[in-house]
Amino acid sequence: MLKKMLFVMFVALFAVGIASAQQLKGDILGPHNVNGHGCASCHAPHSGAVGNGGTNAAIGEEYLWGRDFYATTYTAFSGNSIVVANGTYAATDPAFHTAACMSCHDGNQTHIIGMAGITAELVEGKQIPTYLNDGTESLKNDHPVDVQYACGAANHNWECTVDATGKLTWSTTDGPTVAFTNNYGRPVRFYAGNGTSGVGAYIECSTCHNPHSVNYSNSTYLGVKNTTKPTNFFVRGWYNTDNPNSNSGQQFCRSCHQSKSNEGAGILTIVTQ
Repeated sequence: MLKKMLFVMFVALFAVGIASAQQLKGDILGPHNVNGHGCASCHAPHSGAVGNGGTNAAIGEEYLWGRDFYATTYTAFSGNSIVVANGTYAATDPAFHTAACMSCHDGNQTHIIGMAGITAELVEGKQIPTYLNDGTESLKNDHPVDVQYACGAANHNWECTVDATGKLTWSTTDGPTVAFTNNYGRPVRFYAGNGTSGVGAYIECSTCHNPHSVNYSNSTYLGVKNTTKPTNFFVRGWYNTDNPNSNSGQQFCRSCHQSKSNEGAGILTIVTQ
């Protein structure tokens, strides 16, 4: 009987192992391999954008970025204007982390060999758009970017503080904030700097997306640092679409949105799976 039980447990664990590993396959750069060019699709080790056929060598002074920025003013979901200039960005300007993404994902101005404008992954059996500009310089149907995170705003956002440089620190005394941090962590990345609304912690495109890893997240979960979890679509946090019962996808969104969380509703017993 004991051998039979051990065998059943082994089979169950083996099955769980396969399920959890399905997303952790292939090179982590995923679709950002862009027709075999890999890192050089976005970065130029020499000469900035000119090194990749662009026109502005100075752009490479930030992150060795290898693509031209297109002078465009986008209207965001929140109504704010996102101004992109074809030039360099100061190191303290958070908007770089949106401008860089739009240098590829503005389908009206970018033409990238190997980029088809739809995801390589399937969502409910379908591919979804990767070009974000709808033709009118509008990002109104996309999550707000280039805006500050407002700590504790009307019981909507988590309790936190922002210092004089814009660095954000989550509360270590507010009960719901601490409970969520211990459960899921804070895989989102805010950009401290002097942006369009002054000094603050800014939400940019790469706040939610890690362009270097399509299928795994390495963050702190259940208090354990450098924990590897599956993800998808370059999302920075645990987002397990292989498990139909997983709540990891909503947990990622809740890492900013307190009012939509279990902890915010006073429920501290539901953990991420």
